[in-house]
Amino acid sequence: MVSREYGIGSALHAEAVVARVASVFAQRWHEGQVQMEGDALLVVAAIQNTGSALHGHLGHLFVDTQQILQGFKQ
Repeated sequence: MVSREYGIGSALHAEAVVARVASVFAQRWHEGQVQMEGDALLVVAAIQNTGSALHGHLGHLFVDTQQILQGFKQ
C-alpha cells in the first residue's frame, strides 16, 4: 500500500497522518488486534480521548483514526 500525502505543515500533522495511514493499513490486512505507538504524545492522547479529538485543525484525522480503530479488539 502506498500513500502520498500533501500539505503536511508540522511534525504533529505528520504524526496524525501516519497514525491514520497505519490504521487503514491494518484494517486492510484484516488484523484482529493492533498496537499503535507514536512519538507525539498529543496525537496518541487525542486518538485515545474522544473529547479532545474533536477540536483543532487536525480533529478530522483523529476522529477518522478513532473510527477505524474501533473495529479492532481492545
